[in-house]
Amino acid sequence: MTSDNEHEHDTTQDTPAQPDGSHGVNHDDSRGSGNGRGNGSAGRNSSSNGDSNSNEHHDHHHWLHDLTNKHNPIRIVVIVLIWIIVIASLGLFGWITFEPNLPASGLKQQNMVSANGNGYTDAQASPQPSSSSSPQDKKHESLKEELEATPTTTTPQQQAQQAVEHMSLEEQAGQLVMAPLTAGTEPSTLEPMIKDRHLGSILLLGNWDSGIAGVRQATTTLQQYVNDNIPMFIATDQEGGAVQHLTGSGFTTIPSARQQGQMSDDKLMTSAEQWGQQLRQAGVNIDLAPSLDTVVIDRSSNAPIGALDRDFGLSAKGNAQHGIAFVEGMRKADVGATIKHYPGLGAVTGNTDFTADGTVDTVTDVNSIQLQAFNNAIAQVNPAMVMISLGIYENLDPNVPAAFSSYIINTVLRDSTGYDGVVISDSLSAQAVKGYVPADLGTKFIQAGGDIVCLSDLSMVGPVLDGIVYQAQNSPDFANLVKASAKRVLTLKYEMHLIEKN
Repeated sequence: MTSDNEHEHDTTQDTPAQPDGSHGVNHDDSRGSGNGRGNGSAGRNSSSNGDSNSNEHHDHHHWLHDLTNKHNPIRIVVIVLIWIIVIASLGLFGWITFEPNLPASGLKQQNMVSANGNGYTDAQASPQPSSSSSPQDKKHESLKEELEATPTTTTPQQQAQQAVEHMSLEEQAGQLVMAPLTAGTEPSTLEPMIKDRHLGSILLLGNWDSGIAGVRQATTTLQQYVNDNIPMFIATDQEGGAVQHLTGSGFTTIPSARQQGQMSDDKLMTSAEQWGQQLRQAGVNIDLAPSLDTVVIDRSSNAPIGALDRDFGLSAKGNAQHGIAFVEGMRKADVGATIKHYPGLGAVTGNTDFTADGTVDTVTDVNSIQLQAFNNAIAQVNPAMVMISLGIYENLDPNVPAAFSSYIINTVLRDSTGYDGVVISDSLSAQAVKGYVPADLGTKFIQAGGDIVCLSDLSMVGPVLDGIVYQAQNSPDFANLVKASAKRVLTLKYEMHLIEKN
């Protein structure tokens, strides 16, 4: 590299600029001073030695005068040679000392973490690379390589899309099934299914009374069976009251949802965070709670919810606010919460877990207060999952259970609220859907817009997976639905940073 002054030579100067930027002594001035005095002195001395010495000196003086003459060809050649030497020296100096001044958006920009706005703990930013000096002829190539290697910001959706594109159909299908592990059953029972069928989720059922340490041992073992580097969701129903599967040392006895409804929002949020921390310590990352059902009939006759105090016991607005507090508290503990049972079980008399009788809702429609609690919560807190009930809703879709209704899932839920998260079914092992062939259960749910098939009967996992894979192999449209659902599931896993943390 050279300075601007070095590119523009002043023809009134006889020496080029020096490498440090200073200029040499003017030759015209030197001839009138130093050189002139020196030559005159030489002339006086030589005259006393005779004519021959005088002539010899005269010739020598004439040669020096000619050499310093601006129009002398020899002088021009010498100047050009000096210029070449100086420029070569400056170039070498630049090669040694030059460091590229990189833009702030380039090499020195630190990797950004995913800005997903979901409130889960962010992953650590990647360390930034450092710049180094390089030879001039390699500088541009090196800079290009370093800039291309600079980490870029990606969203959870983009990460999920990239992951799904590299998955086989069987791997995608596995992400859409939640298989049960009942208390007392060895985790190794699920090892072949996790490894060979690529299960994406596990549901802990029964009475796990071994405390945090016992549950943690089981969940750690389960995650070790994963061979595709995509950790599983491990879920349970930790609602409180009559529905709390994990107990023992380290687990708080959680009050019923109706008792939680008597707490302030802040108190409930703080309590939910504590309960969530206990789940997280036990290796559980999804809580299938809270219930946002608004009971609109006599509580004692509302078998699945009111009779068990599984609701907050408030108005639709109050239920929404308490549901939001619960979800936020769990999220602070890095546990995903699930609002259920959309569009509500507060107007039925039968419990879908045990019967198909009395599970038809004749009250709820698109303007019902049943939906208000869910819609308000979704708008304000965007829960990790929404669970769809197995009830039939005459004023919404009278032909099929909600879990198999595209109108309820896609139009009433997704389109009207803008919710694009994971939709999970209530257990499709329940009595309410016993009339369906097991291989059809998963396909019907996914065709309706659902994502994760929840099962409480281990023997049904294989047939459900087989049905999903078979349908996708024979229908490109269904294969696209499988891929879209797998992307939503993986997006949530990236949002929750499960991959970085496990």
